[in-house]
Amino acid sequence: MERSVSAARQASTLGLTPAPLWHSPEMSAVVFDRLPEAWHTARMDDLRKRDVLESVIAAKSALHGSRPLGETWTVFDRIRVVEKALADAGIAEVAADGWWMRECVGDIEAAIIATGFDEKPAHADGLASNIMIAPDGRVQLVDFDEARNVDPFYDIGILLNEAFQFDSEMQPALEIFEGQFRQTSLNRCRLYAIADDLFWGMWGMLMDRVSPRGGIEFLKYAQWRLLRCRMALRNPRFEFMLRTL
Repeated sequence: MERSVSAARQASTLGLTPAPLWHSPEMSAVVFDRLPEAWHTARMDDLRKRDVLESVIAAKSALHGSRPLGETWTVFDRIRVVEKALADAGIAEVAADGWWMRECVGDIEAAIIATGFDEKPAHADGLASNIMIAPDGRVQLVDFDEARNVDPFYDIGILLNEAFQFDSEMQPALEIFEGQFRQTSLNRCRLYAIADDLFWGMWGMLMDRVSPRGGIEFLKYAQWRLLRCRMALRNPRFEFMLRTL
């Protein structure tokens, strides 16, 4: 929690999130400034609106340009952590083709390492529900549990994976982000999204086994993320994206 509160405090100084007003590490509790009632939680269709998308990307870019956060990771690091946790929980495999998905994502990691990447402070959360929208179109990022220093294209890639299905829909967003569309950037975003789907699919399978919160459909969530990962890996363009980062 210390890490997420620190990240939220930094983002709040940039006007990107409500300010943390009180924090108790002992109680694992934090109180944030309250947004007005008229603000609403974003939905995926909100992210498809040009003005909202521009505001969200501007907010994320502003955080990328701020000082580094206290922790750095990649989605591949997180996959290794959850893989160990699955083994400790006695879960040998998350799916019959789980080994194949991990091998393919290993190829993605190798390709990204070979081409290099930046590490910037980031929200690192692609969920529409962790974005708040004002009646006048202003946005705020909320929930900084995932915030760390990451490749900015991971931050943007998981956002696009949440909002869009097709490359043609993602291209304008990357033009907003970089000032121009580059196929290599789209490929990097797409590949990060595949790895992110694998991570959350594995995480969901783990939570289905170990979480006491039995009312949450962790298994359903995991199966959806693993299905989307599998579909992307079976896309004939996958090998092309690996070669053109």
